[in-house]
Amino acid sequence: MSFHQGAPTSHNAAMLGDFARTVLMLEDPLGAKFIVENYLTDPVCANQVRRILGYTGLYKGQNISVMGSGMGIYFYELFVFYGVENIARNGTAGVASQDIKVMDVIVAASTYSDSSCPKEQKRFDGNCIPASKELSDIIIKMPPIPT
Repeated sequence: MSFHQGAPTSHNAAMLGDFARTVLMLEDPLGAKFIVENYLTDPVCANQVRRILGYTGLYKGQNISVMGSGMGIYFYELFVFYGVENIARNGTAGVASQDIKVMDVIVAASTYSDSSCPKEQKRFDGNCIPASKELSDIIIKMPPIPT
């Protein structure tokens, strides 16, 4: 039985169908609110549990969800319980190059995980999970966000 009246997990109050097939996950939970307020039309808040805000709305006519990532359980739950097909994570990273400046966008070709979750969800055999070339190409072609 779920903790949140019919929600499939105790970490999320959203119901099935509340999330779009594509979710932008932000490291900063309030970043989701910023994206919603500045870029989405017709947003609906699907989750506020543990102050991890999750919204679904329209971006340029496309249904998209935006959510804070917290400690990571949400990635697993979105794939397994909510039917999400794509998650693009936006966050911060340390670098060791003077060529990379604050606010530069870095698009990773893959990510590493020693967790069993990626293997369970997408049946990856190794620990390096490739990024979606289609989503990466879209991000690379986007104009810079004004600061």
